[in-house]
Amino acid sequence: MDRLFIKVDSSNTPINGIHPSFESNLKANFPDHDWTSDSPPLGYKKFQRVSPPVLKTYEVFDPLIGEDISMAFTHNGLEYKYFADEDRVKDVWHVRDMTAEEKQAKIDAKYAEWNNYHPWAFDESICEFVVPDSYPGKGEDDQTIYEYKNSNGEWVQYPTDGKNYNWDNTKEEWVEVTE
Repeated sequence: MDRLFIKVDSSNTPINGIHPSFESNLKANFPDHDWTSDSPPLGYKKFQRVSPPVLKTYEVFDPLIGEDISMAFTHNGLEYKYFADEDRVKDVWHVRDMTAEEKQAKIDAKYAEWNNYHPWAFDESICEFVVPDSYPGKGEDDQTIYEYKNSNGEWVQYPTDGKNYNWDNTKEEWVEVTE
């Protein structure tokens, strides 16, 4: 696996706006460096990628952190930080709770998206609409497929005649696939 390294200043702080480089890319710039050693070239530190956390329902990546390196992501919230005890730089993700306004905007957007599903119940804890009646499946071993019919609040079982069907949301029924 190709190792990663990042350019640092004299106090081992990653230089703003500089992204990690693959070892294979640095070899051309440092042909005299002993790449069989565990140490990086002078002015560089080993770099470790850390996967971003899974955000909870009402969390966001902190938009005030990482603007200088965010071009690789659809958001800010990431910084590169040196850890002296490991002598390496790592991704550090910054997450914050949504403000009351952000939370309400998310809820409003979900309501606007789901305006045709009025019988469904909104569960604010997960910011999702859920069907008002419990799914009729009998558990993990039950392979039966059901769709929810909004007009009357009933679950409709996939036909068992061996043919192929798709659920038609407009007609609220299983329609045979004939092509």
